Amino acid sequence: DTAEADGAPGPPLTLRHLGVLLSLLAGIVVMVWGIGAREWYVIEIGAVFLGIGLLAAVFAAQSPTETATAFTEGARELLSAAIVIGMARGIVLLAADLRLLDPALHAAASGLAELHGVASINAMFVFQSLVNFLVPSGSGQAALTMPIMAPLADLIGLTRQQAVLAFQFGDGFTNLITPTSAVLMGCIEAGRCRYEEWFRFAWRLQIWLLVAGAVLLSLTVVFGYGR
Repeated sequence: DTAEADGAPGPPLTLRHLGVLLSLLAGIVVMVWGIGAREWYVIEIGAVFLGIGLLAAVFAAQSPTETATAFTEGARELLSAAIVIGMARGIVLLAADLRLLDPALHAAASGLAELHGVASINAMFVFQSLVNFLVPSGSGQAALTMPIMAPLADLIGLTRQQAVLAFQFGDGFTNLITPTSAVLMGCIEAGRCRYEEWFRFAWRLQIWLLVAGAVLLSLTVVFGYGR
């Protein structure tokens, strides 16, 4: 630990490390082929990742107990995202049963209908960026917001591709400073850095990314992306 903190080189790359890396690379190649040629989806992709993990465990010379322990620790890290996805889906189903989605869509469409398409798509971008602070899980945020944003795009004259791009930008760019992101906070902790120090370093880049995202989204409206 002291050597790593002082900037000294880490352990050398061994054949075991190469085997694990090649397992990951081979799995990605198989997954890309399966999605493109065989129309694989979540179940098949999950099976590929399971195969990658097992093959990596073989190359790493892990015992069955060590492999099971590593799998359990990894699953524990995904538990919060799974809970968010389930709760988000529950909110959508509850809102649909109570007939809340249609009034929400009408209210949002009424407010955005008076705006130009460029302003509307950037309003979506701002909304998704704010939601990302509350729901940092990309899949959870998609489950929560896209059932509203996709039909809203239809109502105000935008394409669903533009709405999805606004979601991707809002979910992706602000991850750079989102304090509720387990990935960000974990990386900061691993780098022995406080969040305040990281924010002072990253906020200028964050502004540039937000401006670039707004410009690109505006261009999708100007050039009719998805039509």
